[in-house]
Amino acid sequence: MKYAIAVDLGASSGKMAIGHLEKDKLVIDEYRNFVNRPVDIGTALYWDVFSLYHSVLDGLMFFKKYDGTKTVGIDTWGATFGLLDAKGRLLEPVYHYRDRRTVDVMEKLYKNIDAKMLFQWTGCQCNRTYTLPQLYEYVIEQNPILKFTSKLLLLPDLLGYFLTGNALTETTIAGTTGLLEKSMDKWSERVIEKYELPRTIFGTLEHSGVSKGRLRKDVIVDTGADMEVLTVAEHDSASAVLAIPKLKEGDLYISIGTNISMGVETSKANTSDPAFYSGLKNTAGFGGRTIVYRDFSACWHLNEFIRTCRGEGKNYSFEQIVGMAEEDACTGPWIDVEDPDLCKAGGNYKEQINLFLSRTNQKGISEDYEFVNCIHQSIAMKVKHYKEAFQEIGFSCGSIYAISGGTNNKKLMQCISDVLGEELNAGIPYASLNGNLLAQIYVQEGMTEIHELRGIAENSFELRKYLPRNRQDWHENYLKYEEIMRHSAL
Repeated sequence: MKYAIAVDLGASSGKMAIGHLEKDKLVIDEYRNFVNRPVDIGTALYWDVFSLYHSVLDGLMFFKKYDGTKTVGIDTWGATFGLLDAKGRLLEPVYHYRDRRTVDVMEKLYKNIDAKMLFQWTGCQCNRTYTLPQLYEYVIEQNPILKFTSKLLLLPDLLGYFLTGNALTETTIAGTTGLLEKSMDKWSERVIEKYELPRTIFGTLEHSGVSKGRLRKDVIVDTGADMEVLTVAEHDSASAVLAIPKLKEGDLYISIGTNISMGVETSKANTSDPAFYSGLKNTAGFGGRTIVYRDFSACWHLNEFIRTCRGEGKNYSFEQIVGMAEEDACTGPWIDVEDPDLCKAGGNYKEQINLFLSRTNQKGISEDYEFVNCIHQSIAMKVKHYKEAFQEIGFSCGSIYAISGGTNNKKLMQCISDVLGEELNAGIPYASLNGNLLAQIYVQEGMTEIHELRGIAENSFELRKYLPRNRQDWHENYLKYEEIMRHSAL
C-alpha cells in the first residue's frame, strides 16, 4: 500500500492527514490537528517554527502505524521565510508577516520601481506581508544579516530542509515572494538587482512533484518513520485549487476562510492595465499553471464580530452567529470588507461598522442579526465586484466553485449565489490538505497530466449546488452597493 501524508499549515492551526488512492478515489484514513501560536517578544512578532517542526515530527511518528511506502508533503501560507548561514543554521527567529518592521516600507519600495512596472515585471501587487518588502526592510535599515545569509528558504521548504537536509525552493510558494518573473519559472534578476538583494541567497527553483530526498537519519531515529519528502503545491492556495473537480481554464474559484482568495487558473500571467487597476495578482499554480487572483478579508469580519459580542458577555459560537442570518435579507446596509479601518484587529467592531455606515450615509444598525446580515451580504457583494473584474479582462467565469472551510457556512454560500445570480458549487472544506495529498499521488502513480488529478478529485469530493433566488432584487441592490462603495473611496 502506498500512503501520502499531508502537512497543511494555517495561520492559527495545522492539520496533517494520511491517505491513499483506492479505485481512482482519494481515501483519507486519519486526520491530526495541532495549534500554531505566534510569539510576541517585545515589539517583534514571530512564528514558532520549532514548535511547528516538532508537531510535524509528532505526526510522522503517529502515522508510522500504517504499513506501506509513504511520502510526505508540506503546504503553508505564503511569504514567510528563514535565513540560513553557510553552515545551514537559522540566523534569526522566523518573523511573522504582520510584524511591524514593514509598516512604512511600501512607499520606499515603490520609489525604486513604481507599482505598475513591478506588476508588469512580476505579475505581483505587493503589500507589506510579501517577502520582497520584508527583505527590502533589511536593505533600508542597513541590517548586516543579508551579508551572512547563504540561503533563503520559504516556510514549507525550510521545514523540508529540517527534515531532509536538502535546500530547494518550490515555484508555487516562490510565487508569493514578489521576486519571480511573471512567467513564474525563474527569479527576477532585475528586481533582485534594483532592490540590492544578494542574488546568491535565492536557490534553485523546482516545480511541484520533485523529491527533496528522504528523511535525515536523526529524524528516522526520533520518529521511527522513513519516507521520501516531496514538493507539492506548497502555497496553500495553489494546493486548494488543485483539489477542485472539473475546474477548467477561465472557471472561477472562491477559496473562503478567514480571507477569500478568488481567481482563475490559466496558462500565463495577466499583467494588463485593467488587471492592475482592479488590484488583481498573479502567482504560480501546480504543473506550470498560473493563478490570477484577488484576496481580501472575509470570515475575519465574522470573527471580529464574535470577539466584540464576547466582550459584551454574549459567548456566541460560530454556528449560532450563522444561524442569526436572514436568508432572504438583501437590502443592506453594506460595508466595504477591504476598508482599512474595518480590517484593523481590536476595538469594538460593532462601533466600527456603524462608523462606516455613518460615513457612507447609510442607516445604523443595533441588533446582532443585522450585523451578521450586513457582513454576509458585504462579503457576497465584494465577490461579485471582483468576478466582474475577471470578466472584464477576458475570463468567462463559466463555472463557479467555492472551496475551503468557509463553505461550511451554508447561508453565506446561498447569499453568494443570490448576489452572483448564478449557480454556485461549494464544498471541500479541507481543500488545501486534499490538494497536497493529490499532488503526492500524482508522483506516486507517475501521472503526467493535471486532468488525471481532477478526475480523482471528481470521484472523491462532493460539491453542493446553490441556486440563485430573487435575481432582480439582488441586482438592483448590487447597483446601490457599488454606488455607495464608489462614494466611500472618494
